[in-house]
Parts: sequence; structure tokens; C-alpha cells
Amino acid sequence: MPALANRFVDPLVPGNPLLGSDEGTGFGWKDQWIFHLGVEQRLSETLALRAGYAYATRLYGGRDTLLNTVAPAVMQHNIAAGFSRALLDGVSLDFGITYALPLDQSGFNTLSPDQKITANHGIVEAGITSNYAW
Repeated sequence: MPALANRFVDPLVPGNPLLGSDEGTGFGWKDQWIFHLGVEQRLSETLALRAGYAYATRLYGGRDTLLNTVAPAVMQHNIAAGFSRALLDGVSLDFGITYALPLDQSGFNTLSPDQKITANHGIVEAGITSNYAW
């Protein structure tokens, strides 16, 4: 036995499941139901506040935890807030922030089935944009 070895098979050998196949490692994403709710309150001619919530059913099962540890699209609950501020005629500045509540998903490593893994996802994203309309 070599000094450094593992149980993984060479994915290029015929007969081994290919990445993304039904038998192989993949994202395993399923159809989702997604619900969005948002509100906007205009405080003045130049200022609007916004808030929102989104819920999505689970996108994948425990069998597909491995590759989904790097996928940012697997969240279930998102809360968002932001504002728009008119600066000049046709020019505005927008700010928004979204918080995706942490989500745990446990499953098995499809490359090493006796290894159990747990992925914890949580995201905070913010953005600032300027708009010009003519």
C-alpha cells in the first residue's frame, strides 16, 4: 500500500458514476416553491424605503450535501431591506441588504459514503447602485 492512499476511485475509469449523474455526486437540485412578499413606503418625493421576505422549499436532499456546500442559492428564509434616494432629475441612489438565515443540511459524502457531513449556510449581501433615467 502506498504511503499516501485513499478509497476514491478514478472518475475517468469506465463504469464509475460521472459527476452530476443520477448515481454520482452532483447538486441534486429539485423544483422549488418560492414565496416573496415586499412592501415599499414613500416617505417623500425623493425617499422610498423597502422591506421584503422570501421563503423557498428545500432545494436538495442529504445525498447532495457535498457540492452544495459551495452553492449560495440554497437558502430557505431571506429578509431584505433597502432604500432609494432621488439625487437629481433622473438620477437616484439605491441601497439594499439581504440576510439569509442560517440553514443546516446534513448528509453523506457521496465520494466517501461512510463520512457524514453537515453544511451550514448563511449569507449577508449588500449592494449600492446609482441609476440614471432619461
